Amino acid sequence: MNPRALLDAVPHEPSFAVDRRSMVSEVRASKVDKNARVQYTNSSGVRAVPQKRAVTNRKRLTNSSGCAQPAADRILLFPGISPLAAIPSDHTHLSIRLLQGKEDVNHGNDYRTGQQALAKQSPENFHARRWAYLLIKQHGEKTCKRANPKCLICPVKLNCAFFAET
Repeated sequence: MNPRALLDAVPHEPSFAVDRRSMVSEVRASKVDKNARVQYTNSSGVRAVPQKRAVTNRKRLTNSSGCAQPAADRILLFPGISPLAAIPSDHTHLSIRLLQGKEDVNHGNDYRTGQQALAKQSPENFHARRWAYLLIKQHGEKTCKRANPKCLICPVKLNCAFFAET
């Protein structure tokens, strides 16, 4: 999906990049729509690019309409613009727990650390990075919850630094 396709989406239907269960999904969807309009009308808008130009695209998205880095990464990953190692913003703790044990108090640090780890562990292609994003999201929602994680039933507990500490 490209910026033009996002603009053609049915109004009030959050795009795939917006979690429909969110209380503010319509607000978030309107931000996606605004970003798509900015990028589509900008002659040098977002295009499918290699990883090295993803930073430029991310800056364009984050500078327009208050889109945060995790949302910008997701918007660039899923439509096939840049194969970024995106992490669900509400599950940044998951990769940190697996690798280091305890999370940092700074959400931004956790996001960057998790993103770097995912980039090293997954091939730089859309299919692998999309699946990694979705698996992290699913595992974070069902098992490795921020509060009260279900470590005893976790399928990766033997490779988890957080489980080893508990």
